[in-house]
Amino acid sequence: MSRRAEFFLRPDFSALAELRFWVRESANGFLSDAQALVLVQAMDEAASNSIEHGRASAHLHFFFRRAGSFLFFVMKDESVPFNPLQLPGSDLRARYAAGRDGGYGLHVLQNMIRVKYRRSSSGNCLFFMENIDASQMVHDS
Repeated sequence: MSRRAEFFLRPDFSALAELRFWVRESANGFLSDAQALVLVQAMDEAASNSIEHGRASAHLHFFFRRAGSFLFFVMKDESVPFNPLQLPGSDLRARYAAGRDGGYGLHVLQNMIRVKYRRSSSGNCLFFMENIDASQMVHDS
């Protein structure tokens, strides 16, 4: 199977299913199902935040690469500066008990996956890193 190392997403919530599909396909064979699920959730959240809060007007740019025992997924956007790692965390149990919406994806970004943020002159850049556990890798035929 041929894999696209790059993906461009129009800044529209209706396009997020395409992103989720691309992430799952790109991670297939490298990550366990559990790792891929967290990665899909984290990247979906980051893209959603860029579209909703960052007022992204240009396409969001995604790419992935393998380096040693790590798989890197990167999201670049040209929206307003936004570092999701600097926002205060939230108590998920308290939010759920109070019936509050929102904040759950931010929890994934801050606690369930390795993420780094960088702001450059061209916009925001989030780096998602997953360790490839050789015992969990699926080999393509």
